[in-house]
Amino acid sequence: MPRTVSLSHFKGLNNRRDIVGGGNGWLRKADNINIRSNAGIERRDGYTRKLTGVLSAGYSTRDHARFYIIDAGDLKQVHADFSTVVLRSGLLSTAQVHWTEVNNEVYFSNGVDSGIISSNGVVSNWAWPVPTTPNLAIVGGNLDAGQYRVHCTFILPDGRETGSCAQAAVAELPQGSALQIIDIPQQAACKTRVYIAPADSTVFQLAFETTNTAELWNAPSTALGSELVTYGLFPLQSGWGVHQYWRGNMYVSFFMPQEDVSAIFISESFGFHLFNVSEKAVMVPGECVMIAPHNDGLVIGTKTELYAYTGEQLIKLANYGAVAGRSWVIDDDDNTLYFWTTRGVCKGLPFENLTEDNVSVPPGVCGGCSIIRTRGDKRFVVSLSGQGVASNQRFIL
Repeated sequence: MPRTVSLSHFKGLNNRRDIVGGGNGWLRKADNINIRSNAGIERRDGYTRKLTGVLSAGYSTRDHARFYIIDAGDLKQVHADFSTVVLRSGLLSTAQVHWTEVNNEVYFSNGVDSGIISSNGVVSNWAWPVPTTPNLAIVGGNLDAGQYRVHCTFILPDGRETGSCAQAAVAELPQGSALQIIDIPQQAACKTRVYIAPADSTVFQLAFETTNTAELWNAPSTALGSELVTYGLFPLQSGWGVHQYWRGNMYVSFFMPQEDVSAIFISESFGFHLFNVSEKAVMVPGECVMIAPHNDGLVIGTKTELYAYTGEQLIKLANYGAVAGRSWVIDDDDNTLYFWTTRGVCKGLPFENLTEDNVSVPPGVCGGCSIIRTRGDKRFVVSLSGQGVASNQRFIL
């Protein structure tokens, strides 16, 4: 005869253990079911469609005050009543978008399109055009003899200064000459700063700021101002991928498939648009698909491995990888980092896998994570697209 078993609580999902040997209370399958903190079960809430469009990406700020989507190539802000306003139209790529929130601004990039969204909805360029090298002519004047060199930078509409032109303009001046600077690069809505290293000097100093394409310099070196500090710094490049803010810097990955290595470039401190690509980088084996911040380090996930970067060393955490997308979230209650991997939910640091003993599910190929609070419970929720290959699965959910 069938045997009736009374259950007072539910332990959760289990497709890794023998349920009979493990005792009652495990669920082999729980479609559309919530398991409450009191170990009871209930049917999950339904949903209602609020927006219709060709949606390819979305991001909510950490305080949930602002929500952005990309709809048919347009970056939009979604208001509380679900009305939308276009912030930037005509994005060129439909590739996966990465988002990072810093100082109430949101940085986004899909490897082609990028920008910075201010708290009031103004979108500025994250990448910037490298100034071209001006030309120099020698005219009569009062300058000392010697080699004069000139660099230019742009001042962007929001006040940020770019890196300088790739090469300095050079001229040898005889005694009693002046420097005519022509073909000064200009950019719409920007100003150009001209820096001069006078009479055999190795130091570039600010000469003037202009919107003209030609200027005359015939002043002594004592008239020069502050030093050029953005020489050798580069903008965000096409093809750069996952990015994350940590300890005053922006970290941006670039995958090199021939070498099967990701270079994670590090911005200047609080100059998130400036990168020293020759000196500030972390090399990680494999294709980087996740960079998540933690007080003790960055958790870096490739498709096949997990690492922690402490600022000084790269430490391997696991021989399995993360899932592409926004596959991590921080619990505001205690700043715990949770993230989705090819073997389930993990936390760190210190690193710990929370689910692999009990649950093995197809990890998907792209995912988004959130912590949702409802009716006194707090849940880590992951939404996945694609199947992927489940690890160590004994039973089918």
